[in-house]
Amino acid sequence: MRKIIPVIIGTTFTMPTFAISVAPVSGASVTDAGQYSGYTCVKVTGSGLPVNDTSLPTTDTSNCSATAAIAYQSNFSGGGVGSTVYQKRYCTACKSGYSLETKSAVSTLARDCKVTWQECEVISTLICDGLECEGIASWQNSSTTGNETRCNADTNKCEYRCRSGYYDAGGMTIIGGANNCKACPTNATCTGGNALPCCNVGYYMYDNNYNPSISGAQADYECLRCPALYGVYGTTLPICPLVAPTPSDITRCFIPPNTDIDVTEGTFQFTMNCNYSE
Repeated sequence: MRKIIPVIIGTTFTMPTFAISVAPVSGASVTDAGQYSGYTCVKVTGSGLPVNDTSLPTTDTSNCSATAAIAYQSNFSGGGVGSTVYQKRYCTACKSGYSLETKSAVSTLARDCKVTWQECEVISTLICDGLECEGIASWQNSSTTGNETRCNADTNKCEYRCRSGYYDAGGMTIIGGANNCKACPTNATCTGGNALPCCNVGYYMYDNNYNPSISGAQADYECLRCPALYGVYGTTLPICPLVAPTPSDITRCFIPPNTDIDVTEGTFQFTMNCNYSE
């Protein structure tokens, strides 16, 4: 008897697979990292219980107003069903004050999977964010003694100057750092900034630290009373100095004219200002 063997023509058989896609989704996607030629990373849909991918940086979802998760697995090109299905949770919308920022990393659990996702990060609108002068556009007291600070919006860096009641003693400082501000000496007024102390009328300024041979030394000003001539104290004009003393401004002191000066021989007066000379 002759056997009849049926032949099926034009039909092939394929192994069943999970429903997969390589198309990116809104807020997250997976791509092949290209590290292993035998593996391909694919996005998985319809998976039951994917495992959290702990090899990726943790996403803080507390700032999200909505979240989602992307599932993926690494398939071996030799055939067969892919490996464990992993997932990464991400933000799809943010709370007020936060914005979506894109992150990406290569998984070490799902071989050859590069995952891209979105997180919510705070919107930084403050000038000089993170610095002492953060958000400060006009001069305010600084934590550094005698200083006040503000943010220079053009450079996004803090600026410093001595505040009222202090003077800039100079000396070595860090570029862009606070000034060496010292309290205003007795018998003087200090307006801050770059202004020198302004001694009261009848007083002159003296720098206790003046030494021309030392570069960058801090000044140490005091206001001393003008010396007396036969019991009559000298005075000064109500003009604030523009130049630092070297080391003394004593020559600003003078005895005014028409001032009685009593001596053993009698009383005399100067006909014009008689300045002190050294």
